[in-house]
Amino acid sequence: PSVPSTPTLTTYSTLLDKVYGLPWSTKCEQIRRASPYGHVKGWKLASFIMKAGEDIRREALMMQIISKLRDWFETDIPVPSQRPYLRPYTIMCVGGDAGMLECLADAKSVDEVKKET
Repeated sequence: PSVPSTPTLTTYSTLLDKVYGLPWSTKCEQIRRASPYGHVKGWKLASFIMKAGEDIRREALMMQIISKLRDWFETDIPVPSQRPYLRPYTIMCVGGDAGMLECLADAKSVDEVKKET
């Protein structure tokens, strides 16, 4: 007869590491140390998705609106804990039907999370 295995306890941080991998800041630091340009002042690592075959000007317009709303909230709502959290990201149109969208740090798609849990 097989011996029942004892259940293992997974801590919150262990589960987060399993699902999301290393934090973005840790990955950036590792790449910075390996890069010949890591010593350059202003060095920053950014991650982008390239979209082609779509007009992303509408998305860029919405991001401008979100940026303006964030500025407005910061000006008119003095208590930071009462403001909604808005994180605008960079969108660069590089053609009539192509563009680059900045990825959010430490984020994964719903599909990736489902596959890993």
